[in-house]
Amino acid sequence: MSSENNLCAVYARVSLDRQSESVEHQVTLLRELAKSRELGKIPDEFIYQDTGVSATKHSLWSRPAMKQLMNDADLGKFQVVLFKGISRFARNTQEALDALDRLRSKGLRVISYEENYDSAKDSGNFTFTIHSAVAEYEAEKIAIRVRLGNKEKARKGLWMGIPPFGYDLKDRRLIINKTEAEIVRKIFDLYINEGYGSFKIAEYLNKQHCYPRSGKKWSRGTIVYILKREAYKGWIVYNRKTQKRIRDYDSDIQGKKKWVRKLNPPEDWIVVKDAHDQIIDNEMFARAQEIIHSRKLKDTAPNVYHPLTGLLFCKACGEGMVCQKRTFSNKEYRYYICKTYHKYGRSYCKQANVNAEKIEDGVALHLEKLIREKYNHLKAMEGIEKTETDIRGLEKKIKDIDFRTERLNKDNADLYFERENMNIEQYRYLSQRIKEEMDKLLEKKKALDSERASIQNDDDMNKEILDHIEKFFKTDRSDTPNFRRFLHYFIERVDIEEEKTYIQTRFNF
Repeated sequence: MSSENNLCAVYARVSLDRQSESVEHQVTLLRELAKSRELGKIPDEFIYQDTGVSATKHSLWSRPAMKQLMNDADLGKFQVVLFKGISRFARNTQEALDALDRLRSKGLRVISYEENYDSAKDSGNFTFTIHSAVAEYEAEKIAIRVRLGNKEKARKGLWMGIPPFGYDLKDRRLIINKTEAEIVRKIFDLYINEGYGSFKIAEYLNKQHCYPRSGKKWSRGTIVYILKREAYKGWIVYNRKTQKRIRDYDSDIQGKKKWVRKLNPPEDWIVVKDAHDQIIDNEMFARAQEIIHSRKLKDTAPNVYHPLTGLLFCKACGEGMVCQKRTFSNKEYRYYICKTYHKYGRSYCKQANVNAEKIEDGVALHLEKLIREKYNHLKAMEGIEKTETDIRGLEKKIKDIDFRTERLNKDNADLYFERENMNIEQYRYLSQRIKEEMDKLLEKKKALDSERASIQNDDDMNKEILDHIEKFFKTDRSDTPNFRRFLHYFIERVDIEEEKTYIQTRFNF
């Protein structure tokens, strides 16, 4: 096949912060390059576009258009692949080389315009490697400048990122959203004053149809996330964690990377007090943290030896039940007794004493049965990509936004080339409409990113639950401190009514 009969593919990418460098501009430039060098034709169906995708944050192998290009390359649909620059192709040297090797192994010619790289003229990878390393270094320099800039902005009390629920953002300052703020105050009130747990609060809000911005239901993870956020007491805490993308050597996908979040030392945090108006006052916020801390999984208190102490209650009078020991014929017996009966006598509460071993074993067996299904569900979910589970619906919406964004980019480019056929007022009007629509789409995409963060919190909580379930299954009940520890992690309360037992768990099993 002569070069003029060759079919060429174009890969173009633009990140959210580089919308001015449109995909349409890249495609137009590469069409001219293909024409001037007589490389072949570029059919529209072989233009692969990733819009609003950062090469630093998203692996080359996870980008939708790039994945499609690689699949079509495997099918031999074209003979040449062009891109404007290696920085548009990849920002990681190893990823760029892996992709180049894969394309060349299919007999494809690879051309990068900015670096004047042509695999047909450079049989080795040396030149491409140098340019890839330079692109990676430039990306790293940009990332450092952005981080430093964001830190300086945070020190000035400016909010970096999506505003937390309860606030709107104006000129990078948090402004109270009155409607959402009332829900935040209700969450803290239920938690502190009404004694609700995070699951019960989520259940309450969902029944009231008071949902977060995403429109999804509240979960235990999102409630705890709100209870812990210093933003609600007027603080900005920035640079608490660092997120990095590292090579996933356990994956079967070549070159796949994964995100790893690491907690930074407290001295590296940027903490700005009184940066914006409070929704929750300092005293109430501090009280919430005390309750959270007290409810965390922790070592058994030195004076507590019995697994159900603090969990077991008498349903008849509402008082807690304490464990007593008795020795008979050199054998020790334990039983739980109602505090009211223990203090005032049987006439005040008729709940009979309960054999400790029997009730502890019964609660443990019932709990194990309850969480077995949850464990199987979480275990089945383990290792599945977030983008392939709960985020599938989000990815569909994001893909739709990407498509509509690209259409607007193309419309904007077409409008530019047609500007001579209309007066200046018409051109400005149409251009402004495209810009406004683009801004709306980008805002929607930010909201979807916010929902991703919420799902991430739920995923972290699921991993914690899964870890504790596995440890609970392995725990020897004779190891009283550990046995008690796990019962208190999973159970909110156990009520005894005569011989009936009612167990209220902390999670929705």
